Amino acid sequence: MSNYKTQQDFVYYDDYWKYVIDKNMKEAQLRYETELCQRHENKRLNAAIQVIAICAVLCLAFSGVVIRSAAIYQAKYDVHILHSEIRDMQLEVEELRAHIDNAVSLSHVESVALNELKMQYPESNQIVHVALNWNYTMDDTAEDSQIAVVEKGLAFAAKLN
Repeated sequence: MSNYKTQQDFVYYDDYWKYVIDKNMKEAQLRYETELCQRHENKRLNAAIQVIAICAVLCLAFSGVVIRSAAIYQAKYDVHILHSEIRDMQLEVEELRAHIDNAVSLSHVESVALNELKMQYPESNQIVHVALNWNYTMDDTAEDSQIAVVEKGLAFAAKLN
């Protein structure tokens, strides 16, 4: 005999309907339990997906914060490096200014002229005096003295040659 019972298998008609109702109830109960399990699985799956999504968003946010912090610290480091370069350049400028001040001082010029260039102080016969007026032009009244000084200078130049 098969699992499926028909109305002819039952003696009373009410027994058949009771059997059909019980069978339908069991099938409905089984479907309900299956659907309940599926809904429960879907809820668990959705909850897991939500947790994973929240974790992913938090990781992205944390990564963004870390990257921004790294960029900020890199910028601070660059600023520090630039400040130290500025400080070094300011020290170099001060040293160069001191060197320039030393190079243009009369004592340094005299020292370089005497020691490095082997120059000497002029002797009395090597000095030429030129008389000038207030306009820094040749004085017209002292032509005789100027001619004498120029002749003396020419004579000295002839000695050197």
